[in-house]
Amino acid sequence: MPMKPILRRVCLLAFIACLNACTTMRSIPPLPKEVNANFEIGEIIKVYTKDDTIITFKVVEITSNAIVGARERIPFTEIVKVEKEELSVLKTTAMGGSVALSTYGTLILVGVLSWIFLF
Repeated sequence: MPMKPILRRVCLLAFIACLNACTTMRSIPPLPKEVNANFEIGEIIKVYTKDDTIITFKVVEITSNAIVGARERIPFTEIVKVEKEELSVLKTTAMGGSVALSTYGTLILVGVLSWIFLF
């Protein structure tokens, strides 16, 4: 009987860990048409420029010549790569599965060890 509250807590912790979503950065070609198709106003993006500067900002406007943020205006001619943060279902599933498996394995190990030492 005393194992039941512990099991509930472990399951709750495993469930909370699984709720954390993993993200990945998706690279978008730095062309006005591609940027317009893949980004919306208000999204946070990461821009890599030709002078090796990396700028992360919220998109305020996308013109035919530049991506505009609150404090920056980066011409497409200066951009090497643009990235967008997206939810990665594969990474999230893998993390949730590994947490569940490690939790289950720990419970089995604790059960076996307690059985060995108690009997």
